[in-house]
Amino acid sequence: MKIAHSLKFYPKTSGLYETAREIILEEIKQGHDARIFDVKDRTHSKYLYDRGVRTCDVDWFKNADVYVIHQMIPEELLVHIKKPIVVILHGTPEACYMSDIWEESVSFTLIMLLIKNPWISFVTLWERHFDFWNNIAPGRVEYIPSCVDYERYDPEKITPYHFGGVASGFPNILFADTWRIVKDPFHVVNAFKLFKQWHEKARLHIYCRPTEKDNKAKKFFDYYLHAISEGKDSFFGIYDSFNTEIDRVMRGVDLVVTQQMDATRVVRESSALGTPVIQPDSVHDYYHPKKFAEKIARVWEEILRGNLTYSRKEIRRKAKFEFNPKDTVDSLVKHFNNRLSLV
Repeated sequence: MKIAHSLKFYPKTSGLYETAREIILEEIKQGHDARIFDVKDRTHSKYLYDRGVRTCDVDWFKNADVYVIHQMIPEELLVHIKKPIVVILHGTPEACYMSDIWEESVSFTLIMLLIKNPWISFVTLWERHFDFWNNIAPGRVEYIPSCVDYERYDPEKITPYHFGGVASGFPNILFADTWRIVKDPFHVVNAFKLFKQWHEKARLHIYCRPTEKDNKAKKFFDYYLHAISEGKDSFFGIYDSFNTEIDRVMRGVDLVVTQQMDATRVVRESSALGTPVIQPDSVHDYYHPKKFAEKIARVWEEILRGNLTYSRKEIRRKAKFEFNPKDTVDSLVKHFNNRLSLV
């Protein structure tokens, strides 16, 4: 099967790209001819290669059997496709919806427009998202669990980042979600301040802060962090933007904390590396800082006690079972074949 995946060729820069690349690589392992159609290259004259995956030109793209949209295909090509098109819904429904209202985004609007195309079906990678998407595209959405390349994210192959001097804490806690309208560190920072009252030596390391010049969000959050830490340099560890070696950081910390309930990229990568990840749940909601802080404290105390549930070996074993690329691609190929049978 020839499978064309549309997305920006942007190695090691986003969870969307890394997940798409892992899916394509597994499709190739299973005998399919799967490639990236680079939507940021308007000429499509370059052949680019990244860790077992390559891009394609327009002629190859036009002769694919199935089209997978991770990021939007140019309209001039999309209108001529009369074959199955599968849209992977990477973003959370909440973020897409709010971004259309409060930011200069049209992602949710675009999804609603794509519903009108009879060639298109949708796949969500998180079970919690299914009803949100299926409510606007009834019967057109399938849930297929996401994956991670656990051979690449192997704690035996990755050298842990060493936090030195005043940046080092006990425990070292990491926030590394890409900042979005519902994914910035605000709630985690508030929970951490309460946690630190019980564990004075703890440090919170924050990555993926905005870097654009004169970025209003960055300026405000810099000011806010100074206020909530009361200006103490013993509150936070490293406060940085995007880091291409974030896998080393995830490997080197004691805990990863996220306000996302879903198995996001940070959750899957950290888990594959064996690092404990703390997420909100129905009892320890991140909207309640004290309850979330109590969950962080409980997990840390269980780790100190040697509870095998939170051992790095057990966390990695569970991740290899839950986020296996073969399972994801087996389900995707079944979805493709079902769509092809209707042509």
